[in-house]
Amino acid sequence: MKVILLSDVVKVGKKLDIKEVAAGFARNFLFPKRLAELATKGAVETIENRRAKMEAVMKKKIEDLGTLFEGLEGKKISIVAKANEEGHLFAGIHKEDVKELLMKELAVDAPVGAINMERSIKELGEHEIILHSGDKKATLLLNIEREAEA
Repeated sequence: MKVILLSDVVKVGKKLDIKEVAAGFARNFLFPKRLAELATKGAVETIENRRAKMEAVMKKKIEDLGTLFEGLEGKKISIVAKANEEGHLFAGIHKEDVKELLMKELAVDAPVGAINMERSIKELGEHEIILHSGDKKATLLLNIEREAEA
């Protein structure tokens, strides 16, 4: 039986996928929980239209984000963190921390997925952070300074 998934279903597929499933599975699990609907000709056309609109919106968002990132090229952001005498941070700086810092200092709401860091940063100093969206990218400098002891 062909169904259209209305939300992500583990080991079956993602939202708006058209899948072939067992009739009993569809009737007894997917339909009662409103996880899927029967894939009629009209429903498939509606889903394809909705999917096309979603793709257009996502493409526009990626282009807008890429344009915004180009304007950030070479900017410098700073954070103060606790570190030991050798310059190692007690808590690493992660993508989520960079996202908050971008919002606070540059008023840029970048998705965590657009922040390219190989691993968390665990040392004082300047570090390059790469933001990417589609085929556009920007490199920022993150300056981590030691927190003053009281």
